[in-house]
Amino acid sequence: MHSPARAIAWELWARSRGGIGAFVVCLLGLSLGACLLPHGSAREPIFPLSVILFALGSVYLASVVMHCEYHEGTLSAGYPSRMFTLPVRTSVLVAWPMLYGTAALTLLWLAMVLLIWMPAGTEPAWWVVPLLAVALAWLQAIFWAVPGSPLAKILAACVILPALKMTLEFVATSVALFVDPQSRLDRAAFIESRHLIITTFSIGFLPLAYVVAVGGVACDRRGTRPDWAWTGRLLERAGNWLPQRRQPFSSAASAQFWIEWRCKGFVLPLFPACFLVFITLVVVPFASTRQLLPLLLFLGGAVPVVAFVVGYGVGKSGFWSEDLSLSTWQATRPLSSGALATAKLHMAAISSLMTWVLLLFGIPVWLVALRRFGAMAELLEPSLRPWTPHQIAGLGVLGFCGLLTLTWGQMVGGLCLTLTGRTWIVNGAIAFYLTLLTCLGLTGQWVYAHPGDFETSLTALSWCLCGIAGVKLFGAAWVFCVVGRQKLLSRIHMGVFLSIWLLGACCLVTLPYALLPADGLPLPAEIGASVNHLPASLVALATVVALPLLRLIAAPLALAASRHR
Repeated sequence: MHSPARAIAWELWARSRGGIGAFVVCLLGLSLGACLLPHGSAREPIFPLSVILFALGSVYLASVVMHCEYHEGTLSAGYPSRMFTLPVRTSVLVAWPMLYGTAALTLLWLAMVLLIWMPAGTEPAWWVVPLLAVALAWLQAIFWAVPGSPLAKILAACVILPALKMTLEFVATSVALFVDPQSRLDRAAFIESRHLIITTFSIGFLPLAYVVAVGGVACDRRGTRPDWAWTGRLLERAGNWLPQRRQPFSSAASAQFWIEWRCKGFVLPLFPACFLVFITLVVVPFASTRQLLPLLLFLGGAVPVVAFVVGYGVGKSGFWSEDLSLSTWQATRPLSSGALATAKLHMAAISSLMTWVLLLFGIPVWLVALRRFGAMAELLEPSLRPWTPHQIAGLGVLGFCGLLTLTWGQMVGGLCLTLTGRTWIVNGAIAFYLTLLTCLGLTGQWVYAHPGDFETSLTALSWCLCGIAGVKLFGAAWVFCVVGRQKLLSRIHMGVFLSIWLLGACCLVTLPYALLPADGLPLPAEIGASVNHLPASLVALATVVALPLLRLIAAPLALAASRHR
């Protein structure tokens, strides 16, 4: 190699040329579609597919220039220590990956513009590039400079990236007032001063990210990271004041449940707690009560989604472990595979219950502490007026049970994939979900553009949901027979798990009929030309399909297969 710049460039290229090649193939395929397809409805899917491709390419590019070690711990590794021995300054080690990342991001955007968006007749948004460059530089700075576990890096990113967004809004407001002090701070004023806003923001925060990254990498290179062992000792001393277990475990199964709960049980309840703390510090001082309501609704809807991600970590030997296989310590426990899986399922149920109990009682206390409880009650009072207090209590119980079961099912669905111990199964499931979401988005866009065919699309969707439900029931019955034949679960546990699933499914089915009007969910006039309402039966069927059943029963089978392979 003739220079450090070429050496670092070759190292990045050698590790990622396969992924880059696959991305180029997809890019050329979409480009041919944008150039060869006739104008009109045939080109409509090109733009959303290109946006998805651009997002995936940006994420992959970020993983490359952050030196992510896929087999050695992606986030915890930080800047690879093998490069500390290179005869170059730390500033050079940090500068070139950052420059390559910005340059590659710019080339990616130019390729999308020239090959897809311009032939498809879409006007590109140039201002996205510098903002993405700032976000990429700060991701590199966070993962290289923040010491500690991957959780510490993720928490730092959750604090710094929203802070950057708030700073951008502050810069935009300041620049708009500076350009025209008499302006009303509306959208037109921001658009007119967009060039100056983005230039000011990028010039201020790109160098700052570089300085932070250099400082962190320099500490790693010299071995002068601050000693955080005192925090562990402090937590250990604080734990001595908590109630300690004095009695021996009654069985090996109860001991296994205690281990699972102590290691991973509090991860999911931490999400709503941290979310409330974050919006208390960042959003509440600048938002009204009406603006807080969508955030609380988002929190409730995000819990089942986060539960699936948490389940992915719960199914592994260690939550942050990169190895999906069952550890020797767990595989040699004096327990059957069904008992090991049952301990994880019990822990997932208790964790989901604690999460929703925290939301049920924590949000009112949080609103009272903020002195927003009365305003929130006044805001919700028109929506609750049609029901009596007994009906409201009944709907609350149905919603609590349904969402609790949905959260537990999603968490079990995530951990069942990990219990297989096979990376290709996990990656295949994620690819399937991404493909399904993409198809649903494209179908929704097509239906919006062709309102006359909405009734036909609704019929096709109903048949698809019925088919999926039938396949899930047939697969669950087959797995149920296999699990019973291999005696991986006792009849009591099988009955309890199926009873909880049936209770949650009944609650989720009842809620649409109780909350929606008699003719169904109203639709905008521009969508439904001949059908103005979405039937409640279709909504109920979709909620039941979203509730995992096959993976709930197959969890012991997946663990047994991973344990004995």
